[in-house]
Amino acid sequence: MEIIKEGEYYITLNYYWYGVTYYGSYKNMRFMIKREPSANLFYNSDERNNADAKIVGKVWPEPFCLEKTKPELVITEEYPFTEEGIEELRQWINNQYDKNDYSDIRL
Repeated sequence: MEIIKEGEYYITLNYYWYGVTYYGSYKNMRFMIKREPSANLFYNSDERNNADAKIVGKVWPEPFCLEKTKPELVITEEYPFTEEGIEELRQWINNQYDKNDYSDIRL
């Protein structure tokens, strides 16, 4: 299943340089993408913010937001904050829908 398509705006490195977090959903699966650390690097380009930077993805079942979902239902993965890392995360999120059963909502 291709939930996040290659080349979509919010799956590029530049999008995360502003310290934003992207939330999305597909059918019964919700997902989140963010850079860690999540400082606004476009305006604060301190090199210490770039050391060991990661792009982090989380997926979880609906109906709740991430903060209200039981931690054991949240699956997290992280990759280097590079073009290759972003692509790996995109593929990982796409594979999570096929790999996990989001047809029944587990509260």
